[in-house]
Amino acid sequence: MWQTGVTTASDLIEVQAIVPNEAHGSSNQLPVTQGFSSQDDAAWAGLMYLKVQQYNDAHGTSESGKLPDPFYYHEALAIQQGLAKTWLASSGCGGGVPQKTDGTGPNTITTHLYFSLSVALAQYNTSDTTLRQNAQQAADWYTKGAGTTLRNAAGLWVDGQNAACNGPNNNLWTYNQGTILSGMGAMATLTGDQSYIDFALKTLDAVVNVGTASGPLPQSTTDKHLEVVGGILAEGCDGAAASAPSICDHDQQYFKGAFMKHLQYFLDNANNTVRDKYAAFVGAQASAVIHFGTRADGEIGEVWFAPDAGGSTYNYKTLTAGLDALNCAQKYAVC
Repeated sequence: MWQTGVTTASDLIEVQAIVPNEAHGSSNQLPVTQGFSSQDDAAWAGLMYLKVQQYNDAHGTSESGKLPDPFYYHEALAIQQGLAKTWLASSGCGGGVPQKTDGTGPNTITTHLYFSLSVALAQYNTSDTTLRQNAQQAADWYTKGAGTTLRNAAGLWVDGQNAACNGPNNNLWTYNQGTILSGMGAMATLTGDQSYIDFALKTLDAVVNVGTASGPLPQSTTDKHLEVVGGILAEGCDGAAASAPSICDHDQQYFKGAFMKHLQYFLDNANNTVRDKYAAFVGAQASAVIHFGTRADGEIGEVWFAPDAGGSTYNYKTLTAGLDALNCAQKYAVC
């Protein structure tokens, strides 16, 4: 609330989701419901709406006067339905969701988020068969269809494909690895099919074991590849030294937080054997956030893999990313 200047939880939710209303004006409108084109932003908002609805349900609260009820569920559903209309069934990839509404090739983060949102909504409303069908369609596309072209031989997800499904964007960002974990974990719970957990574990193992083969940070190559430096996550654009500072943009500064948040959601759906296997990794990220990423004033920076030597960035996105790592560790790290 301090960052946004709002004073109520309801207003905070609306500011985060860029909801169209009289206070915010017509320029602040959700992409898939009002003709804007950035669908991944809408999908993030949809997941947030559903979490708010689940919180309200758990605490016996509601949004008085806001219809239809349950209000935030229907907001999330409207976003999911908009995204579903852009499923690329007739493209060379035979599926996936583009980042732009007029896109011709699947974008990885947008498709992952659509999948996660579809599964989560199907879990929330088990009577909606369309949601279940959407979730199954996406799961099949990933595991049996051309969605496999978005994952490299090591198990890591590239950033997207062209319309012919033969020209991948080879950036390897942490958040593309995390958001598929949460969707697959939820799909295992929804269907009772544990093969979805196994599918996700190939990616998680690839992240944990990726190492530093892509070179010193920040990487000078056009394509940026995530690294694990001394057991700690790093984006290819991270940089700790003043002589080689971070070159991540405003979005990329948050990516590691999205990975940790969705790893937590995946572990929510995994058994204790899986949780125990990755507890040390989860704890290491939290320890790095505390010992390397946190300044004396309590602000958390972008760089976790080493002490900041003048190259890290500090803002609300890097703070949120660090908190996501700590929240994950609170549930699933080694005590």
